[in-house]
Amino acid sequence: MKNLISAIALLMVLATACGKDNNANENCNVATINMSTSVCRSWGITNNGNFYIAEDVPVEFQQEGLKVCVQYEIIPAPPISCTCCVEKARITSIQKFE
Repeated sequence: MKNLISAIALLMVLATACGKDNNANENCNVATINMSTSVCRSWGITNNGNFYIAEDVPVEFQQEGLKVCVQYEIIPAPPISCTCCVEKARITSIQKFE
């Protein structure tokens, strides 16, 4: 009987622990969605104080000041000089930050 109670208690602890994802934001780059203030007028992300134009911000995330978890890669600026020829971000994963 004692072993049965211990086994049930252990299963309850494991079931509760497995239901929680304590590392859900472990690989999260918290960023803010913003509209650029330059003449380029494009949505982008601000991460660690750096703004990157991101032409692939999904419509449902195009909200000024929205906090997101985002994975992205940097696309270097082209070797020509123009107003909107800047370093950009290509979003590979995005979700609302909670």
